[in-house]
Amino acid sequence: MPLRFILDIRRSDQIDFDLWFQSVNAGRTLTVGGFLLAFATLWITLTLFTTTEASRAMHVAIATFLSIGIACLWHGRRRERRTLTRSGEWLILAVAIVWMFLSVDEAVHRSYGQVEFIIGTLALAMLRFMTPRTAALVFTLFAVLYLLILWRHDQLHLTPINSGLLFCIFAFMMSVGIYNSKVLEFRNQLLVSLLNAQNQQLTTLALRDPLTGLPNRRYFDEFLAHYWQYEDSADQPITLILLDIDHFKAFNDRFGHPAGDDCLRRVAELLQGELRSSASCCRLGGEEFAALLPGTEEEEGLVVARRLRERVETDSQVTVSLGVATTTPSRQSIEAFYVTADQALYAAKGRGRNKVVAA
Repeated sequence: MPLRFILDIRRSDQIDFDLWFQSVNAGRTLTVGGFLLAFATLWITLTLFTTTEASRAMHVAIATFLSIGIACLWHGRRRERRTLTRSGEWLILAVAIVWMFLSVDEAVHRSYGQVEFIIGTLALAMLRFMTPRTAALVFTLFAVLYLLILWRHDQLHLTPINSGLLFCIFAFMMSVGIYNSKVLEFRNQLLVSLLNAQNQQLTTLALRDPLTGLPNRRYFDEFLAHYWQYEDSADQPITLILLDIDHFKAFNDRFGHPAGDDCLRRVAELLQGELRSSASCCRLGGEEFAALLPGTEEEEGLVVARRLRERVETDSQVTVSLGVATTTPSRQSIEAFYVTADQALYAAKGRGRNKVVAA
């Protein structure tokens, strides 16, 4: 890949980049405006009795306009008013630039005002993020204004002109370098966001059953592990309902596997519809499902299980057998808890299926 002097942004990302770029600039301009206002206020205070009335009035005007710009920028950002924000930004920048050239004009007889010009030009390049096109226009304008000030004071010698042009070129290159760094930063943010989204998608897929959309066995195991590890859950009841579709193999043989898949999806939909939001319904594999009810005692768990059995029998082509177990993490291990519920499920099958049995 060839090296590029100016990096670019894909068209599809340009709007997002511009908004991000403007947001970053607004924050930096607000900070710069605060520093300039503090400096202007300090200068007015320290020179209250030692400068001319005109000079003092000029700095009072500078402080006033800076205050207005900061107020517009601050309220615009808080209330998400882009027009007000942009107005505040441009006012602060305009005041800063005017102040810089007034300082250059005052000091033009001392080293051609180069110190003030260089400081102002490089400060703008470092503190204000600009696109290369904007930077080229700004620093070209700076060079022209500096040339006009020298011409007005009859200081058009070769050295100050060359120095001014040199620092404008240097400021432009610095601005382009900063712009490129912002482009790379934005690209990295996009890449990180994309990777995070893909990781989240992979995590979701790893914990979901693709057929029914329910959490899978891995989620079931992790849920129980977290519940058992959480200290506040040590004495809190949890009910497990294991559910198995009756004679599902025969159903598949009779109607075919596509119908069997539809049956599994229908049962999953019915289970989800009957369970409260705090409960978790999972597909453990095949035709076996599980419902986890944290904070639920055995009697309430039995009521839920009976309601699930009735709903499946009424609104689907199959029936289900259910085993119910209740425990607390301090009383029983996860393995023993699962075995207890599984034994209750087999007891329900042994009693003729389409039954609810408590451990």
